[in-house]
Amino acid sequence: MIVFFGLRSARIESRKVNANTTCEHCNNENTFIASLYGNYFHVFWIPIVSTGKAIVVECAHCKKTYHLQDLSSENQMAIQNVFVENPPKKARWLNLGCFVLVAVTILFVCLTIYGIIYAKTYEDSYNDYDYQQDETMGESSEDSNSDYYYEPEIPKPRWVKALKKDLLNSELYPTEENEPISYALYQCLDPETLKLGKEDVGYFYRIKGDKILILLEAWNLRKLSDKEKNKVYSKIDICLDDILKNDNYKRYIGVYDEDELKMQKTPKGMVKDSTAKTSELLKEFYD
Repeated sequence: MIVFFGLRSARIESRKVNANTTCEHCNNENTFIASLYGNYFHVFWIPIVSTGKAIVVECAHCKKTYHLQDLSSENQMAIQNVFVENPPKKARWLNLGCFVLVAVTILFVCLTIYGIIYAKTYEDSYNDYDYQQDETMGESSEDSNSDYYYEPEIPKPRWVKALKKDLLNSELYPTEENEPISYALYQCLDPETLKLGKEDVGYFYRIKGDKILILLEAWNLRKLSDKEKNKVYSKIDICLDDILKNDNYKRYIGVYDEDELKMQKTPKGMVKDSTAKTSELLKEFYD
């Protein structure tokens, strides 16, 4: 059986012992060669951490091998002095695994901190986006008598920012536990039958007092004909009538296609397509 982890030893250095020593097996003098071994714990034969050192002695004459503790005290002292007087180099590679683990941990922590900072910076930059720049572009185009005039679609940055955030939170796969109304709408709407694509619709809802906001982001909406779009809008009303039949919420509905508003509906009425782009009906929900 192959063992992928455990304890191993590696020879660090060998030295001839020139001090007065006697082999306890053949009684020859000054024939010892002492080897310093480093013990370590390994995983897949990669050194992880050093577990200590040991000295093994071999007689050059009779080839008898001893562990240091098996020799007489005189021989032990003489052999130890060989390494004390001139210490061998430290075998740092025996702790290679520890260094790698520390480096990986530091890298993971740094990447985590960077990800948090980046996410925060991205959110702040999105929140602080200056929509007035768009208005300035429109004014400059008008002053220069250009044929192209840019009319900003976002007249109220504060409430539109909140609306955009909600839109970004839309769920492709709402769950019954966390998003019960979105889940029920997802089940009822049957987006594939409406040619919207099962995985191409995002759902979001929020309740505020006696009002409920329903946001749908349908990326295939622009591919539909006017008749098919109206069928989608009608189906949304039918589904909400069934889902909210026991609740008297004032409904605020927005249907988007790639962040472009295609339909807005509130208790005041409904607007579609180009009229929906500049309408402020949903502003009532956020104000």
